[in-house]
Amino acid sequence: MPPAIDQLLFGYQDGHELLAGSMQIDARTEAELLPHVDARFEDSSDHYLVGLWIKGLAKFMLTRIWPAPELPRPGAVWAHALLIDETALGEIDPLVLLGCFRRPEGGDLSRYQARLHLSGSSQDLQRADVPRLLMVALSKAVYEGDGAGSVVIWPDESLAEIGLLALWGILPLRARRDFSFRTRGRARTGSSRYQVQVATQLAGRSATEA
Repeated sequence: MPPAIDQLLFGYQDGHELLAGSMQIDARTEAELLPHVDARFEDSSDHYLVGLWIKGLAKFMLTRIWPAPELPRPGAVWAHALLIDETALGEIDPLVLLGCFRRPEGGDLSRYQARLHLSGSSQDLQRADVPRLLMVALSKAVYEGDGAGSVVIWPDESLAEIGLLALWGILPLRARRDFSFRTRGRARTGSSRYQVQVATQLAGRSATEA
């Protein structure tokens, strides 16, 4: 039987918050998740991708974030998070997960209240389509980086997502669980919560980078 995974939807209501999900999340855990399911869109990208292990849930959270210009608050975003336990993490092809993301349409959020049953393959997302230069840069960031926040500059967010997930999928399970990454418009060098950031621009250096 294909593995089932939980999902959460975040968006603007009385602020950026959890709107729906297939599992209960307490307020403390929600506060822990919020920095990873929010974004400032500083380029022309249609979406960003964030992935990291959430210790309090014992699940890997993979999130796609979209700008939400239709909402009343400037800068509002939608974020659809997939929560993958360690067993499922060892069974799935991460590229399949790209087909699970759904941006909300209208006010019906019921689709986010049930677990997702994964099926199919990633044959339509060929790893060969990822430019070799990008895969080399990502591999160096993972295998030669110091773990404190390597930055790769790449202009296409879709290729960056496929490249990150293709690399993630070939890591040993323990390394896959501990891998953390984020695509974004601008990234700063320096300490970061993520092992690898892929950005369209480099924005200098900072002491910390969310």
